[in-house]
Amino acid sequence: GQISSAEDIAMTGVACWGLESWQDANTLFREAVQADPACFEAQVLWGDLFREKYNDAEAAKSYADVLGVNEFYVPALVGMAHVAESGAATEMLIESVLELNDKSEAAKLLIARRSIENDDYESAEVTLAEIPDTNHESLEALTYRGVIAMMREEPDIFTKASNAIENISPNYDK
Repeated sequence: GQISSAEDIAMTGVACWGLESWQDANTLFREAVQADPACFEAQVLWGDLFREKYNDAEAAKSYADVLGVNEFYVPALVGMAHVAESGAATEMLIESVLELNDKSEAAKLLIARRSIENDDYESAEVTLAEIPDTNHESLEALTYRGVIAMMREEPDIFTKASNAIENISPNYDK
């Protein structure tokens, strides 16, 4: 049937994204934003799609469009932190997010990822330990735990994380 609300169009875009139909997802996010420019979720999802497809410049535009209207919209701040061109800018944006929402899973995951990239596994684990309070089945958090276990050559912990991911989402491939 026909869908007309920006939210429904955006969710159809998410479905296309999940099916790896990138062009359809892009078209649907564009339509959602055109249908309702105030639908920040659609705009951020569009930015996330751009970011996943390695187009940080377009992703930044999507996030900036939202932040131009609502500078406190946490998902757009997190998205902008992902595409920030300097570590200092990323840190500032993460701090802003945590001031607004100290339980932001997305911000904590970004902090953990940055710690892993800097081989600071202890800090990453501390940050990841905070996530179960908000989401016991965070696939990304489980993935990072698996990465840390692999880097530390801890096969039992790696297997535990891998099995947990398989139990939650057998087709997860991030």
